[in-house]
Amino acid sequence: MSKRKRENKLTWSEIAQAITKGHFLEILGGMEEKTLADVAKRSGELLKTLPEHRSPLMIMVSTTGGSMTTAWAIASYIHLLAVHYDVYLICIGDLYSAGNCLLPAVPHARRYATPNAWFLMHQSTHGAYGNGGRLGVSELERLGAETDSTVDHLRKMKHEQQNALAREGNMTMRKLKKLTRSATRLSAKEAVRYGFVVGIVDN
Repeated sequence: MSKRKRENKLTWSEIAQAITKGHFLEILGGMEEKTLADVAKRSGELLKTLPEHRSPLMIMVSTTGGSMTTAWAIASYIHLLAVHYDVYLICIGDLYSAGNCLLPAVPHARRYATPNAWFLMHQSTHGAYGNGGRLGVSELERLGAETDSTVDHLRKMKHEQQNALAREGNMTMRKLKKLTRSATRLSAKEAVRYGFVVGIVDN
C-alpha cells in the first residue's frame, strides 16, 4: 500500500479509540442556534481538559442544513479546537446545504465519510417560498428590484462558501458552480471523487 493510501485511511477502531478517551464532538441536527449552543458547550469542555499530548479529535456530523451564518459560527469553534487537537471531520449521515460550510474548517486530508453518507449542494436560498419551495438566487432575481438586497446577500454567502471549499479541498470553482447550479446529491464515493472528503471510513 502506498504512503498516500495509508494517509487517506481512517478506521472505525481509530474513531472508537478517540471516543473512549472522550476526544469527540457530535454535531447533529440543523444548523441552528441550539446546535451552535451545544457545540459551544462541548468545545468548552474539551478545551478545559486538554490531553497531555496533541491527540486526534473526532467530529461526527449529520445535518440537513439550515442557517449558513450559524454553520460558519460552528466552523469557528472547530478552528479553535484545531489549535490543540488534530481534528477529523466525519460525515456519518447527511451533510446537506449549509452543513457544507463545516468542511473547510478541517484540512482536506482529515475529512472522511462513512460508507452510507450523503452530501447535498444547491443554490443559496431565502426564507421566502414559491411554488417549488424555498426560493434560490435565480428565482429571486426574477422577482424584481425589491429583492435586490436579498439576492446580493445570498450571492455573497454562496461565493464565500465556494471559495472556502475550493481553498481547502480538491475542487475548482468551476466544479463547485456546476454542482450548485441545481440540487446535486452525492454518495460517499462521489464525495471523495469531487474532493469534499479524502476517504471513506474503513475496517
